[in-house]
Amino acid sequence: MAPRAASVALGALAAALACGGPPTGPAPFKPRIDYVDGAIEPMLVNGQAVVLEGFGFGDVQGSGAIQFARAGGGVVPAVVVAGSWNDRTVRAIVPDEAVSGALTLTADGGRTLSATVHVLPHVAFDPATLTWQGRANFDHAPVGVALTAGTEPKSGGLNVVLYAAGGAETETGTGKISPDAAVFVARAAPGGAIGVWRRTPDLPAKRAFAAVAVANRYNSRYSGRALYVIGGVDEAGHA
Repeated sequence: MAPRAASVALGALAAALACGGPPTGPAPFKPRIDYVDGAIEPMLVNGQAVVLEGFGFGDVQGSGAIQFARAGGGVVPAVVVAGSWNDRTVRAIVPDEAVSGALTLTADGGRTLSATVHVLPHVAFDPATLTWQGRANFDHAPVGVALTAGTEPKSGGLNVVLYAAGGAETETGTGKISPDAAVFVARAAPGGAIGVWRRTPDLPAKRAFAAVAVANRYNSRYSGRALYVIGGVDEAGHA
């Protein structure tokens, strides 16, 4: 982030704190579930521990419960972690039988709150089963390219978009690294095939060896889509 942008962001944060309210998120006056696992509409995994955040859950669990949609119909109760229930947060375990649909929190007094979640099956990760496969060449900056993937649910599966930002070329004869501002996107298909890399609007400044992340409603508190590029090396070779 540029110094000017950073100072503006810090100023906005200071102003929000000065007003006595939280810097992000709605004011806590209406009972609701705001976020699950830190996201507005999260993608969860069977067996995963998640935290529900919101307002109006009740200070004690009592007869309160959390339920997920069940495979084949109906609902399935989630295990609530002992001692985790309070009016703003609850920690629970996604049931093995849970599927995508409505997550429901019923407070001790009978109030019902709900949120939409997407549940994926748990897949065991075994490095011994991985193999390298050649794909279409990425013919732009060969070093220091920041790469990340944005994942969103779609009917019958996932929509995965790869983002490649910045990077650098090595100048012939000098060995000097020349950063770039280009940003490319490509779709990843089931099985790992990668589509054509297409150029999108450039970064506002040239960067190599930066960090990059994607935020959307499925992995964060942001309801849109954003690509964050952090740090890196500029044209003068400064970090």
